[in-house]
Amino acid sequence: MQQETTARLTAGHLRERLTLRGTAGDLLAEGILADIKPDYLELRSEGKEFSPIAMESGSYLYFQVNNKEGVPFFGVGQLLVATPKHIRITDYAPVNVSERREAFRVHTRLRGQLTLMVNNARGVPVARTISVTVQDLSLNGLFFLMPAGKLEIGQKVDVRVLLRYDHFDFTCRVRRLVEKEGERGYGCSFEDLSPAMSDKLCAFLFRVQAEELRRMRKTPRQTEE
Repeated sequence: MQQETTARLTAGHLRERLTLRGTAGDLLAEGILADIKPDYLELRSEGKEFSPIAMESGSYLYFQVNNKEGVPFFGVGQLLVATPKHIRITDYAPVNVSERREAFRVHTRLRGQLTLMVNNARGVPVARTISVTVQDLSLNGLFFLMPAGKLEIGQKVDVRVLLRYDHFDFTCRVRRLVEKEGERGYGCSFEDLSPAMSDKLCAFLFRVQAEELRRMRKTPRQTEE
């Protein structure tokens, strides 16, 4: 069952614990959400002081805070100020919404490789690799276009998603078929995703979200680049 999330921050999140992470998924700070304004959030240290040296002003960060009923809000924002006692986050926005079927979902055009076991002419199972285009990626699964061949609903497949300097290897279950752009598209859910792979995927998706948010908002840092 997918975890319920809130679509916006409310008074119910005030004075609750907020966890702040970097784009690589590393834990940067935990504190109390002290104030919610339309243009910034104020985080206050609780006992242990923050370590401002670990956070660069202007960088985008991922954060999570539960409301008083324990329902989480996941967000992305830009670090404005960090001191040992206070952190201020500006340009914040949700990264997933309660009604969205897929958490932390991003649109992509990544190359992928699908590996299937098929029988050769002698009836011996052999691995067959098919090139696919991954168009959507989330913490729950992915959607890809396949130019040739056909998969069955419920079929288990191995998918490698190719990045510029790295890759993801997923075992997936085919959940739906969509005819798209003259090709067959398949929506798949992940099977047996390890905690380490989940953290790596979360960090990648967050970086994509943060970069997209930065482009949309045309920050001064982007203009200077």
